[in-house]
Amino acid sequence: MASSGTRPRRTDILRAGTRATVTNRTDASAPTGLPGAGTSPLTQGGEDGHPTPVPTRTDHRASLATSAQLTQVHEVDAGRLSEWALKLSGAPGGVGKAPDTLVQALVILAVAATLQEHPTLNAQYDQGRREISYHAQEHITFATHGDHRTGLLPFAGTLTVAQAASHIAAIRTQPDCPEPSTALPEPTFTVVNIGAVGALFESPIIVQPQIAILALGAVTKRLVVRADPSGLETTVVRPMMYLSLTYDHRLVDGADAGRFLQALIGRLTSTAFYTSLP
Repeated sequence: MASSGTRPRRTDILRAGTRATVTNRTDASAPTGLPGAGTSPLTQGGEDGHPTPVPTRTDHRASLATSAQLTQVHEVDAGRLSEWALKLSGAPGGVGKAPDTLVQALVILAVAATLQEHPTLNAQYDQGRREISYHAQEHITFATHGDHRTGLLPFAGTLTVAQAASHIAAIRTQPDCPEPSTALPEPTFTVVNIGAVGALFESPIIVQPQIAILALGAVTKRLVVRADPSGLETTVVRPMMYLSLTYDHRLVDGADAGRFLQALIGRLTSTAFYTSLP
């Protein structure tokens, strides 16, 4: 392990005998109505068939005592994200949802795709057992508006835009907050929308035993410097958004967090990402 007074790095943990495992709950243990069971991934829910809201039960003090948490903040030009959300809101085929719902759905799909490239952030560390588990799927929780519930998008990396947006919209309209269904998979990553209350950025607290949590700030128009094709710099007004990523510094370095955020920003600002979505 690392010497006294220094943070143990992932290589130190592994060198000390930590077991690294890949957790895959999508084969034999996949619940009915989820991928791996041969049916739609979002049909799991309550007795009426609607998605089940998951109450937030994060013990913030215990979470901070469990892991070394740091927050890294980047900003993204949200122009392309907003344009595609507006475009899809009027699209046929069931995609047409409110633009704010589609913004959240598109971000979550981009997060899921980025987690596939950066699996360390889609993991958990059991310090008692000295075991790192890398999840084979992206089960992403997201904050709903106006209350303290979170919804779950299981198998987010396999969803279409219409499926993700419909599920988010359904969770938002649920009047109750029942106990979470035991048939649902364990969440592996969390996305919260602090911009819904006008916040620009914050340091969100990790939901244990996850490794990271991402907060989306409010989209605000600001003057930014841009270079034209000739290299001439000028100031333009652009819709900008802060991305705040809190990560467990026992497993994730600042460089890891930065690469994750830059890859996510690359997707959110790329037309190719939106056109490639099912």
